[in-house]
Amino acid sequence: MIPIVDGPIGVSVSGGADSALLLYFLMKQHKHKIHIFTLADKSKFYRNAKQCLHVVDWCRTRCNFNNFEHHIIHSNQQTAEELLNLPKKYFEDNNILKYYRGETANPPKQVTDEFKHQQGPVEQERRNPQITREIQPDDTAIFPFTNLDKRALAQIYRDENLQELYALTISCESLTDMGPIHCGDCWWCEERKWGFGDYVTFS
Repeated sequence: MIPIVDGPIGVSVSGGADSALLLYFLMKQHKHKIHIFTLADKSKFYRNAKQCLHVVDWCRTRCNFNNFEHHIIHSNQQTAEELLNLPKKYFEDNNILKYYRGETANPPKQVTDEFKHQQGPVEQERRNPQITREIQPDDTAIFPFTNLDKRALAQIYRDENLQELYALTISCESLTDMGPIHCGDCWWCEERKWGFGDYVTFS
């Protein structure tokens, strides 16, 4: 399911369910060094970066994989451009061959139309579930989940018996300092609930 390259790679890990699952598979299958990139978002009180530490440690232990470096970069506010720029220097220095991201497709439009909040038009288009996208859109990036939505990922979590890993992840985009919990109100919480049925467990 996930293309594996012969050499060092980079992967974006946000602390969410998508990137945590991707990291698990890469640590399980990859044989070379992994550079893990996390953007610590000050506007969200670094909640995601704090959860990433638990996610990375869980995957490391479960997969018995220690050939990695975890790079945490602080940012006043996360943007798509910053996420894509994280591994730039590593490509330039030939320290990674590919950069993996766990971005998924949105739920069907009839589902998201009922959400309390809506994504911006750029993100809606980038994750449009009606478009089939290339898993490897260029020579540098791999998006293995780009045509899967959260319900498809939830089934993979079940198949792999990854309840413990899911419970460590956080998707909430609330701007309040509430700690590693889910507000239940933001777009990302609604998507998570739709996909998995609950914020911290699934059956």
